[in-house]
Amino acid sequence: MTAKQPYLMPPPPKPLVYMVDCNSIMALDNAHIVPPGEPPRSPAFNPAEQRTIWSGLKELIVGGRLKVIAPVRDELKRHYPAGLKRLRRSGDISLATNNQVRAVYRSVITRHYQHWWPKLRDPKFDPADPWLVAYACHFGYVVVSQELRRREQQGTKKNHKLPDICDLETVTCWKLRELAKAEGWRL
Repeated sequence: MTAKQPYLMPPPPKPLVYMVDCNSIMALDNAHIVPPGEPPRSPAFNPAEQRTIWSGLKELIVGGRLKVIAPVRDELKRHYPAGLKRLRRSGDISLATNNQVRAVYRSVITRHYQHWWPKLRDPKFDPADPWLVAYACHFGYVVVSQELRRREQQGTKKNHKLPDICDLETVTCWKLRELAKAEGWRL
């Protein structure tokens, strides 16, 4: 006589972990870098949306679900230190690099070198985008970036941006509003 196997429920899905790009934090606080000669940009988020998203980001940080990689941290230090300070106040946001991530990074750079080549030639510059893709590929994290996909860009100079490369690498890349919707934050 064989004993009946108990019915086991599948384990609940793991909560998503997110990595933010510098432009997400800058756009959230409407701290855009506007090139000389261009008109100021209109705010991306109203004050109520800003409060809701910052509150949600704080919860994610406390729960260990929002990370900032070193190149993004360095970009925030240069372009928007107030945003980095605000993120750090909520808890540990750092994410360590390991040899597996470095190997994925080299692979991503090799496949998409034409998108980052001018920046990679400068030894003082370490672009965050390929690192974000590498971490996301390795750990299954979601990238959060306000950059527009090539098909969303206006004008004649359409460049591949981080979301395009994420799509090519089958990495999930959301804007802040998509993150808010997925997490159930009411905007």
